[in-house]
Amino acid sequence: MFLSIKKLEKADIIEEGLTNFDYKGVQDNIFDKVFRGVYQKEIQKFDPKEITNEYKALLINAQKKYRQLTGKINREKGLLIKAQKKYRQLTGKINREKGLYAEYFIIQQLRYRAFKNDLLFQSFTK
Repeated sequence: MFLSIKKLEKADIIEEGLTNFDYKGVQDNIFDKVFRGVYQKEIQKFDPKEITNEYKALLINAQKKYRQLTGKINREKGLLIKAQKKYRQLTGKINREKGLYAEYFIIQQLRYRAFKNDLLFQSFTK
């Protein structure tokens, strides 16, 4: 119905009123009577509550989708935070093992040099 009204408006048969739902025929009384004769039932049956209910339903659906998407985003954020915590734990373990290896390597180098230069080592310890 809406498309046919738009076609009539483009053909300059009717004019749009103050709102999108108000239409009036051109200033020809005979045409206005014919137009009202054809569309009178649709005009009288039109209930603005139908449109408000449709938009309320659309709003409820949009809000539901919004809540679903924010839930998914928050879940992904939670997974990311868990992954970051695990990464920090692993890097902490790796750094601790690096430190142990460095300590072991330094001790081995000191032992090697001490055994290589036994006289120098003995002079430090006396």
